[in-house]
Amino acid sequence: MTTDQAVRPAQAPAPAATHRRPARLHAERASARLAARQIWFGALVIAAATGLMLWLGTIAYHKAQTSGSSLMAALADNPAIRAVYGLPTAIGTLGGFTVWRVEIFVMLISTVWIVLATTRVLRGNEETGRLDLLLATPISLARSSGVVLAVVLIAGPVLTAVVTGVVLTALGAAAAGSWLYAAGLGLLLATFMSIAALAAQLVPERRRATGLAGGVLFATIVLRIYADGSAGAGWVRWTTPYGWVENLHAFGGNDLLPLIPLAAVPILALAAVLVMARVRDADAGMVRAADTKRARTWLLSRPLAFATRRRIAEVAAWGVGVAVLGVLSGGLAESLVGFPQSQPEATKLLNEVGMGAAVTPGGFIAIMDVLTAVVLAAYAITCLHADYDDEAAARLDLPYSAPVTRTRWAGSTVATTAAALVVLTTILALATWAGSALAGAGLTAGDSFAGAFNVLPVAVLFLGLAMLLHGVRPSWTAGLVGALAIGSYLIALIGPALKWPNWVLDLSPYYHLKLVPAASPAWTPLWVMLGIAVLGAALGLVGYARRDLV
Repeated sequence: MTTDQAVRPAQAPAPAATHRRPARLHAERASARLAARQIWFGALVIAAATGLMLWLGTIAYHKAQTSGSSLMAALADNPAIRAVYGLPTAIGTLGGFTVWRVEIFVMLISTVWIVLATTRVLRGNEETGRLDLLLATPISLARSSGVVLAVVLIAGPVLTAVVTGVVLTALGAAAAGSWLYAAGLGLLLATFMSIAALAAQLVPERRRATGLAGGVLFATIVLRIYADGSAGAGWVRWTTPYGWVENLHAFGGNDLLPLIPLAAVPILALAAVLVMARVRDADAGMVRAADTKRARTWLLSRPLAFATRRRIAEVAAWGVGVAVLGVLSGGLAESLVGFPQSQPEATKLLNEVGMGAAVTPGGFIAIMDVLTAVVLAAYAITCLHADYDDEAAARLDLPYSAPVTRTRWAGSTVATTAAALVVLTTILALATWAGSALAGAGLTAGDSFAGAFNVLPVAVLFLGLAMLLHGVRPSWTAGLVGALAIGSYLIALIGPALKWPNWVLDLSPYYHLKLVPAASPAWTPLWVMLGIAVLGAALGLVGYARRDLV
């Protein structure tokens, strides 16, 4: 027996199911375009700077070869020189010398940029509300974060690695060593990208995320300096990503083993990032603050008092880092006692490649102080950029609704930052003297203070320039002034060895610094720097009072 059964009409798919995939695809493209628009210029600058520094390193190599000197091994044996430039590997070859000569600067610039870029496109976009519209579409926070990280990965690590490998090979370095080093550099950037992405998941503010990732970056640099500058501490290189790159021994042994941690850390960290992004709420961090907290109203009465309150914690954190650098530089200076007399030919070679000042304890302290001046300049720029972050996140709406002028607010930031630079410089001087005394380098407290305060005007100069940009084009402050601080340092570092024209060298404020305490200060350039700083800050305050808030 048969029964008639009604044929059910085919059900049309739900509109949400029909349009969900195209809508999600559009949202993914929008996330990628937003991230690319925010970091493309910085990525190109980092890639170009990497290629330029590698090219300059090959020029320095050819100059050293034409001099007829063959005492490269003497450089590798000195702990102080290793601490600054890193572990030499096959420095008798073009590739080995080039990488050793510029490696620390290439790695520092690129890793600092990748940390700033990652926290900007992740936590920064959440904090400023740029992701609100995107997250209203059929795309999750985890998926959006994955798309953004893919963009950063291509624009940062991949692009830098390709440029490094191509440039080194084109300049005549061995292909195997060139591409091994390029892979290590790219994975180093991926490692710090993943660390910054983790920090962006843990805390809800971009400023705190950047500080957390920056603290990890600084700790790994200190470990690298200690490992390369201390006898018997080579094993410490395995505790820092910078050491992993050195342990590749590119152009020497070409060891592949360090590629394992260099690849494992970013893979595991990025997997953890995506899991955290899936389980946490937007605009929130995994580390949650208490819902209620006892009021702390001290130093909240006036802009200057509030700015002082903000500087206290910052100076404490940055002071620890500056103190560590000071103790290390003071301690390592002992290894240079008597070096020019015991190694006259090596000293001549150092002069030929632009590092002759590093062969005396006082000269080495001066060089390390100049390097620390870059750190102090970064602190000054960070303080001004924090005001821009507050402005972009509308945190200044409440104070400006009270009878508080912009000039008082920004002027308080400049004044307290300048005072903080003096405090950090004092910490540097005391730490350098302590490290020298413990190691027996023979430097007095007067030598340490003279060397530290000799570089203070440079940091104040970049503070003034940062305020100038903050008053005219605040979004450019961190990028442009930061590039000036680092670029002018590289001009002073590499330019004399390459015999660049004097007008180019004169553009760098670092070039005008004498190597105090090995030499007497150059007072005229120092006063000029302070004058420019005061003028720039004054013009910046006027511009800030007149421009529109973002």
